Amino acid sequence: MDYNMVNLKEFTKDYMSRTLKNNERIEDLYKARRKRFADAEIVDVFEVTQLVNSLVGILVVSFESVKALNGRLDPKKKKDINEKMRIADSKAFDDLSKLIQTLKDTDKFYDTYTDDFKEGVAEISFVERLRNSLAHSGHKGLRFYPIGENDQEVGSIESIIFCNEYKNDSFIVELSVEQVKTVLQSVAAIFGNFNDFEAFYDLADYQKDIHRMREKLNGKFEGVFDFDKRGLQKLRDTYKNDFRYEHLDENTMRGYLRVHDEDEFIKMIFKSGGKMKLVQPESIRKKLIRMAKAVLE
Repeated sequence: MDYNMVNLKEFTKDYMSRTLKNNERIEDLYKARRKRFADAEIVDVFEVTQLVNSLVGILVVSFESVKALNGRLDPKKKKDINEKMRIADSKAFDDLSKLIQTLKDTDKFYDTYTDDFKEGVAEISFVERLRNSLAHSGHKGLRFYPIGENDQEVGSIESIIFCNEYKNDSFIVELSVEQVKTVLQSVAAIFGNFNDFEAFYDLADYQKDIHRMREKLNGKFEGVFDFDKRGLQKLRDTYKNDFRYEHLDENTMRGYLRVHDEDEFIKMIFKSGGKMKLVQPESIRKKLIRMAKAVLE
């Protein structure tokens, strides 16, 4: 792979393959050590933790790559993406579909998002909800919970509950460890062969962006001042992205201005006609006092 010019399809396929291999290696190591040692604490390899870590990567890379190329996913776009998922790997797609149906049949699946029940969007919606469960927090904290047959025994995780909540809607599903593996392998196979990912990203563009950001930030000086709200529009028009503000009260604003150096900031204060009050830094306050004394003398 040429890492100066990144093909999103090749990168995603590569990422899926490497993630699955890493997960398999940890699982093999766990089985070998479990066979050798009777005490689970001595085994000291956590294959379900690695499984969840792998799932996070697979789901986030898959779903965010789709969003990057398609924007916000409305039901029409979801239906189109769902069909492309089936074409990418029909066996893996069928495995995912059967799993979703099994979860519904065994009352392990709960979903109130109405868009998830539109025709032809079940699989991509399932991927999205699982991704959100792992990537978002809720009003009660993290949104996935490991469940064990015997919580007193080390290494006893049997299933994982995933939750995604937004406003009045909820998605809750309980997957056994084996079912999590099915999701991992199915999603990796589907999006590792997803045809829509024929997009290129030139790393030189990223480097240019980083350089521009560094130029914007490095060597610039930020001053803080209070001012009358009547001066707000002029400051916004003059300094644009280098200026931000907040309300202190009905008439007073606090401004934060990035300029090249202290002298430029002092000029800005003098141009204000005395309507601004310096808050910080102290170095400018001292310089202003020296300038005022020089004028008086």
